[in-house]
Amino acid sequence: MAGEKIKAVLEYQGRELDLNDLTAGLYTLAEGFIPPPVSLVPTLSRGTAANIRGGAELASMKADNRPWDFAVNVRGASEAEITGGIRRLNQFLRQATGERPVNLLYRSNRDVGFEPLWGSYGADLQYEIVFGKAMATLAYPTGVTPNLIIPECRISLEVKPYALSQRQRMAFAQGGILEDLIGAIDGFSRGTFIPEATTNKMTNPIFGNATFDNAWTAGANIVKAENTDRKFITHGKSSAKLSAVAATTNTFTQSIAVGDTVQYFFSAYVKLPGGGVPTSSDLQLHYGSDQTTTFRSVGDGWYRMTVEVTGVVAATNTGVVVKSGRTVYVDGFQIEKKVSTEIEQFTSVAHGDLLDCAWTGTSHASTTTRIRTQLSVNKDDAFDVSEGTVQVVVKWETDNTRASSAFFFFLSGSIQASFSSGSDRIQFSDGTDTVLDDGNTFSPGDIWILHFVFGPNGKKIYLDGVELATTATYTPNAGTGDLFIGCTGLVGQNFWGSLMDFATYAQAMSAAEVLADFNNIDKQVEDDRRLAPIPWFWTRNGDGLIENCNDGTKLNYAVAGGIPGSAPALTRLKVKPDTIFTGASDIWLSLYPQDEFIDPDNNIWDDEQGTVEAGACGGQVNTINISGSASVTIGITNIKRYELVAGKDIYLLIRLRDIGTNLLARFEYEMSGSQYETDFKALAATTTQKLFVLGPLPFLSYKSIVAEFGDAFMDEVIDADVTLKRTTGTAANDCLIDFVMLVARPFVLIQNDLNVSNYYLLEDVQCVERVASGDQFVEFVSTLGDVIEFEPEKTNILTSMMGRDGEDHEVDDDDFDYLDVVVTPRWELL
Repeated sequence: MAGEKIKAVLEYQGRELDLNDLTAGLYTLAEGFIPPPVSLVPTLSRGTAANIRGGAELASMKADNRPWDFAVNVRGASEAEITGGIRRLNQFLRQATGERPVNLLYRSNRDVGFEPLWGSYGADLQYEIVFGKAMATLAYPTGVTPNLIIPECRISLEVKPYALSQRQRMAFAQGGILEDLIGAIDGFSRGTFIPEATTNKMTNPIFGNATFDNAWTAGANIVKAENTDRKFITHGKSSAKLSAVAATTNTFTQSIAVGDTVQYFFSAYVKLPGGGVPTSSDLQLHYGSDQTTTFRSVGDGWYRMTVEVTGVVAATNTGVVVKSGRTVYVDGFQIEKKVSTEIEQFTSVAHGDLLDCAWTGTSHASTTTRIRTQLSVNKDDAFDVSEGTVQVVVKWETDNTRASSAFFFFLSGSIQASFSSGSDRIQFSDGTDTVLDDGNTFSPGDIWILHFVFGPNGKKIYLDGVELATTATYTPNAGTGDLFIGCTGLVGQNFWGSLMDFATYAQAMSAAEVLADFNNIDKQVEDDRRLAPIPWFWTRNGDGLIENCNDGTKLNYAVAGGIPGSAPALTRLKVKPDTIFTGASDIWLSLYPQDEFIDPDNNIWDDEQGTVEAGACGGQVNTINISGSASVTIGITNIKRYELVAGKDIYLLIRLRDIGTNLLARFEYEMSGSQYETDFKALAATTTQKLFVLGPLPFLSYKSIVAEFGDAFMDEVIDADVTLKRTTGTAANDCLIDFVMLVARPFVLIQNDLNVSNYYLLEDVQCVERVASGDQFVEFVSTLGDVIEFEPEKTNILTSMMGRDGEDHEVDDDDFDYLDVVVTPRWELL
C-alpha cells in the first residue's frame, strides 16, 4: 500500500518525524504498510445445555491493544546519516509514556496539505503508540547499499485499540433536523436535512394510527392492507399496500380541507412490489381529481411523487388513484402550503413523531407542524478570519427556479455563501463585498462540490473543481454570533437539500488542491454516498439548555446525530447547572441510541396530572389515596415504542410527596399477565416533593419473547408501573405523584452537590468540577454507572434529571446547560 500520497508521521508533543517523505526526507514507507484493524475480544453467551443448535449470542465486546509491524526505507548521503536516521527513529518512538504518548498520524493521501479546522473528512487518523521500537535491516551489517538506502528497517508497535480522528465540537441544532435515510438501502445516512417550518395537512400520513387506515377511504375497487415489511416502509412501522381490481372507484384518499386557495405542494412516496420504476400507468396523485404526477427516484425502489395544486377551502379527497391491475406500496403523504416569504418548494415529510414536529391533536389523527431548523457552530472553532477554505458538498432536492436564497453557510457581518434563484448565481461575501459567478442551473438530485477560498489573494468560488468566479480583495471581518450551516437563522433561507459534507480550513487551498480534492470526493458522492457526517446536538431552543421537566413546553432531553467514525465516539460533555433549587445534588444522564427519533414522552416518561400544584412538572400532580390495606399502581401505561427499553436494565425515578406515613414502593412491569417486579422499598416521603429511585429491573429482549427487534406487536402493550402501599395498619392518606421516569443503561450518575458557579467535564470514566469563570480545577467528581458515548449512524437520545435519591426535589424553572459537546471519532479500520 506504500505510495507517495500516503501521510505517515510520528508525532510527539507537537514535534513530527515524517516516515514517507519522498522529496528530501530520511524515510520512505516500504511495501506492505497497512493500518491494522481493531482487535475486538467478544464475550459470548452460550445459554443452557438445551441450546444444541442455536449457537452463542454476543453478550459484549472489549477492544484490546493491537500490534502493528511495518518497514521503512532509510536513505542518506553517508553511512553516518543513515545510522543516525535509524537511531533517531528508535529514539523518537521510545519517548512514549502514558501521559505523553507518541502518535502515528495517518492519511491515505496528501492531496490537501493540511487538516480541516472543523470537519472530519480529510482529517488525520491518530494511532496512539503504547510502545514502539525500530530495528535495523539485515542488510545493515554489509554496509550501505550503492544507492545509499538501507531497505525495510522494521518498526514494531503496540497501539491503542482505535484510531482517533480530529476532535470536533458539535454544532447546536434546533427544529426538525433529520438525516437523509429514505431509500438508503444500507441504512447509512446520505446527508443532513435542514428543513424549513411547515404544516402537513394530512392527518394520518404514515399509517401510524392503531387502525392503520384511520381517516382513509378506499374506493370499492381498491384492495387495501397494512404492510409491516420494512422494505416497503419509509416512516414508522406501517405503510399501505394497495391493489386496484378495476379502472373505476379506485382511489385511496383522505378528506382534507386546507382552508384557502393558495398554492399547495402535494407529495407521497411509492414503491412497486418488484422495485421497478413507477409511472402514471401505475398510479397518480389525486386531489379532487387525478393529477399530472412527477416521479423522482430517492433510492431502493422508492420514488417521491409530487404535484403543485391550488388549494380548495372545503374538504377535498386527497390521496392516490391506483390503475387497474396494479399493486403499489404508498407512505409519507404530505400536503403543505409554502408562501412567498418561505422557500416555495416541496420539503421533507413532517409527522408528529419526528424531532421537533408535533401533532396538533390526537397522534396519527391530526395535522402536523414542524419548527424551522437551525444549525450553527461556535465561530471560534470553525472559522479563521485571516484566511481559509469552506468546503460544502450538497445534493439539491429542488431546481434552480425554486432555491430562493438557499444559504450554504452564514456568519453575520463576515463570510457567507448562498444561491439565489432570482439570478441563478452563487454569491460569496466577506461582509464587505461580494463575488458572484455567471449563473448555474440544477435539478433535483444534482450534487455540487463547492470550495469557497478566501485570504490575502482575494476570494474564489469553485464548483466541481473549476473556478467560477474570483475577486482580488478579501476583507477580514470577525463577524458576530455563530457560524450557521445550511441556513441563516432567518425564515426562507434554509438550504433545501442534503448536506453531504461541511468542512472549514484555516488555510486557503490552491487551485491544484481544490481540483485534487474534488477528484477524490467526487467518486465517493456520485453514487449518493455521504462524504462525512455533520455532528449535531439538538436541544429545544438550540442553545444547549436542558430543563428538569418534560411537559411539552419544557424538555429534559437532548438528541445527538451525525456522529463520525465507525465505533462509539469519545464524548466530552461540559455540563453547567444554570437555575437550581436549594440543596440540588446529582445529575442523571441516560443514553438511548436508536435508528430513529423516538419521543421519550409516554415511552420513558409520564407526567401525572389531576390536581393543580405550584412547582409541579406540567403544573399538576396525581392525588391518590393510599390505605394500609390496599395498593395503588401508577406509571407509564402502554409504552408506545418498546425498543427504547427492550433487553435493558432499567431504573425508575418517581417524584412525589406524601401526606401520610410508612409509604412503600415497588417497580414492576407487566406483559400479558406475566409480572416482573422489584422488592418493595420504604420511601422516606414527607409533605415536600422528593425524588426516589427504584430498581434496576431487567426488561425482556425481543428475542426472549420470540420476536424480531422493533416488532410492532410489542408497542403499546407494556406498562411500567410503581405500586404504592402503606405498611399494614397505617391510616389512609393522600400521596401526590408528579412524574415517573425510566432510566436505562447506559447511564451515568454524576454524584456531587451542584453549584451554578462551576461546571462538570465528563469524558469516558472521568468527571471533574471546574470554576466556570476561569476553568480552575475544583475537584474530582464521583460517578456511578457507565460511559456515555454517542454512536455513529444512530439517533442518540440523551435524557437527564437533576436530583438525589430520597432528597427534596424541584423541577419548575430548574435547568442546566450543555456548554460544549465534543466528540472524537473512533475508527475500527482505516
